[in-house]
This record gives sequence, C-alpha cells and structure tokens, in this order.
Amino acid sequence: MTTNAILTYLGVALTFSAALFLLLGIRRRREHSSNVIQENREPLQDDLEVLATRYANIACGALLLAVALAAELVSFAKGGPAYGERTGNVPGGILEIAIATLVCLIGCLVARRFILRRLRWRLGVQRGLRSE
Repeated sequence: MTTNAILTYLGVALTFSAALFLLLGIRRRREHSSNVIQENREPLQDDLEVLATRYANIACGALLLAVALAAELVSFAKGGPAYGERTGNVPGGILEIAIATLVCLIGCLVARRFILRRLRWRLGVQRGLRSE
C-alpha cells in the first residue's frame, strides 16, 4: 500500500466514525418531547445533561470529520491514492490504518470528556449550583 492510499482509507474510516458521532448527536431520545426545553417551565437538570451530551457528540463528529478531510486533502495533494511506490505490505497498511483510527477515536473521546465537563460546569454555574 502507498502512503497516499493509507491516508485515503484513514479518511474513509474517520468519516464513518464521524457519521456515527453525528448520528448520536442528532438523534432524539424517545422519552423526550420534540422541544427539550419548553417555554412554560424551567429546564430540568436531566434536559440540560441531554443537551450537553448531544452538543459534545456533534462536536466530536465535527472534529473527526475535519481530521478525515485533512487526511483526504493530503492524499490528493500528493497525487491520489494510486500514486507512489507500493511497499507490498498490505497487512501492515491495514494495521496502520486501524491503529491510526483507534488513536484518533481515543483523542476524540478525550476531547468529548473535556467538552462534557466544561458544558456541565457552565450549566451548573448558570443554574446557580456552583459559584464562579
């Protein structure tokens, strides 16, 4: 496999991972109504937690999509997936793609954790549960 092919396949794998995060962020839970925060009542803490989780999932999906786009752009800037010398080590290339995807997903989950912590802290400050 060439380096460009590895970058192309990495971009495809990250695009599918980003699609999963975006679907998790966009989907609605069945027990919640169409408007999570209604006009006539104060939002519940559970509603705010659901919103924070949805925003964090959408942010992670966008982050993975940006990394996938960068990998694709670098691959095509170097001449495309078929350009370059072949190494003949296809299993090694597949392992490299899997490890790179796993590292990107771990980084994304760490970023998601920080995003969730920050959003929960901001929600707590807005609700008056914590001091600034």
